[in-house]
Amino acid sequence: MSSPEANLEELRQRISAFHAARAKTGEYLMGLRHSPLTQEQKADVVRRARDPAMEARAVQELKVLHGLLLGREPTSQEMEEGLGVLPVIPIAVAAAVGGGAWSLSSIFGYLEERERTAQRELNPTAARWADVVQQSLPLVAVGGGILGVWYLWGKYGGK
Repeated sequence: MSSPEANLEELRQRISAFHAARAKTGEYLMGLRHSPLTQEQKADVVRRARDPAMEARAVQELKVLHGLLLGREPTSQEMEEGLGVLPVIPIAVAAAVGGGAWSLSSIFGYLEERERTAQRELNPTAARWADVVQQSLPLVAVGGGILGVWYLWGKYGGK
């Protein structure tokens, strides 16, 4: 397992990605992004995609993690700010913090994917293109690297 600090950083990234996905879904619901569905259909899609029990679990576990890190009950403002500037992790709680952050990262990853599932239903065409771009970028990078090596080998190595 990674260090507690690395796990916390991954958790920060997961929370940030979840909030970005939640905001994008909200844009669909408010009509700021195109969707062929009616407002009622959009609300139904989002209601089916979200997992309120898992969201409540994430909030509760985040509250416990904050309590471990701060050594006290976090304020509502500290909870809203997320895992911004936190104190140095005491050695006695490092394992609990690392494990808690790792577990909580997977929960936020799950919640983010639920938001993305809703977005795919809200606008299938846009989601399809986003998926194509996301999946093809690594292929383009690898292909470009292979072509670059082939070109350099042909120009400098083959002589």
